[in-house]
Amino acid sequence: MTGNVLFVLVHETAHAMIGENGIAGAWAGGGRGRRACDDRRRQDVGCLRGSRGSQRRTGWFLGDQRDRKEGIPSTFYDEHGMDLQRAYGIVCLMVGGQPDKFESLANEVKLPERRQASCQDDFSNASWSWDQVLKSHKRKPDDPKTKIEVKYAEGGDYANLAELGARLKILETVADWLSEDYVWRRPISLEMQQCGSPGARWELQSQKVIVCYELIREFIQLYRNYGQLPLVPETMTTAMSKNQKIVLEAKPVAVKNRGRKSFRPDRASR
Repeated sequence: MTGNVLFVLVHETAHAMIGENGIAGAWAGGGRGRRACDDRRRQDVGCLRGSRGSQRRTGWFLGDQRDRKEGIPSTFYDEHGMDLQRAYGIVCLMVGGQPDKFESLANEVKLPERRQASCQDDFSNASWSWDQVLKSHKRKPDDPKTKIEVKYAEGGDYANLAELGARLKILETVADWLSEDYVWRRPISLEMQQCGSPGARWELQSQKVIVCYELIREFIQLYRNYGQLPLVPETMTTAMSKNQKIVLEAKPVAVKNRGRKSFRPDRASR
């Protein structure tokens, strides 16, 4: 749960960096912006490595398993990629950046060896691109630090999650990193709160990154229900197509709960 929440926080702070500093020009909008923030997230969770940051990011694999079991249809027009696309993209950049550390995870989700090798190029490109656009926003040793405020709002029905987040200092960990490494034109803040539905977002007007308690609960439920299962379930046959892409063939399921969507950050408009 903690690893996935940190992952979401770094994704949303990438949106904050883009919005506040006017960087990553063409990346800033729509699906491309979200993919760029995914790339940033895959890199910078590494800054938290050594604590919770090195844990596997399995949220989209588990979310896909839930959707298949419950017959929730895929939303092809969503501004984000499909759950499995994002999941494999994340694993690709993880193994591309640290092959020795994440090879076992890549093998577990049956990412072909040929693709694992090319993932190093993907990671190198994403890393270089973000390094270039952030170069002028890096804090120098003599630059003052920007104070990043954190808040764990009243949890209500999720009081235990608010207490857990505060005890683990999830927001403080990210705030310290943002303050230490970057110069901000204006202070931003990080907050956990009740939202009415699972999600996370960057709010431009309030200068606030918000993670919903409902999203944390969803991560916990996904892990409880599916976390002990293989990330690529037995009900799916994994094959290799001629162009070395993974093909997943699932057993058909009855469609129900058509109105429900699987987890997506940035659900609320900015």
